[in-house]
Amino acid sequence: LSHSGRAREALQEYQKVLEHDPALNEAVFGYAMALVRLGRYRGAHDRLAEALKTSPENVLFRYAQARLLAAAPDRLVRNGARAKALVDELLKTERSIDVGATQAMALAELGEYEEAAAVQRNVIAAAEQAGLSEAVRHMKENLKLYEQRQPCRTPFADDELP
Repeated sequence: LSHSGRAREALQEYQKVLEHDPALNEAVFGYAMALVRLGRYRGAHDRLAEALKTSPENVLFRYAQARLLAAAPDRLVRNGARAKALVDELLKTERSIDVGATQAMALAELGEYEEAAAVQRNVIAAAEQAGLSEAVRHMKENLKLYEQRQPCRTPFADDELP
């Protein structure tokens, strides 16, 4: 439903699943990402923050929360320092293109544009080597922002959302 532009309906379905099993991480994550699709960043942030209290080891929750904290259009959601702290924790165990791009977002949110651009260039090179051409396009858009000393305000591209 979310992928077909019916995020409101997806929320209803996720809610039904969560009523039966509130600890089902896939449904919690899907619900939060449906909120992102609807531009309800505070709700997504709150849902992920709550999920992290019960599942602090969940890498997907920490990654998504870091993205929202680093790049949500809602300034009341953004918190660059918290985003960077989450990313720093992730980097201890997770070395991925997504985590690297999130690190660049957090650095840019903190005004560290040169470092953000350098990280983003490395992430782009890794993505190109992996043949991820669609992801590279989004990453290059963010790189342009960092090179112009601007933060990212798109935590997830549409094709990154479940």
